[in-house]
Amino acid sequence: MEERFASCFLRKARKLGVADINKRGGEKTVKRISQSGGDAIFIPTDVSKEKQVEKLMKGGYL
Repeated sequence: MEERFASCFLRKARKLGVADINKRGGEKTVKRISQSGGDAIFIPTDVSKEKQVEKLMKGGYL
């Protein structure tokens, strides 16, 4: 699901931040996006934690 969403989103955006609690899965997704010509970064985030999501949104990663 995550990778299909990322692929769809990249058609409209130039950069993509992959936020996930699963480091291995997130980095794998970033690698696949990069291999497909996209630009992405992995940001370790537990999206079930409000404070982490707030930090992610304020982080200026992209």
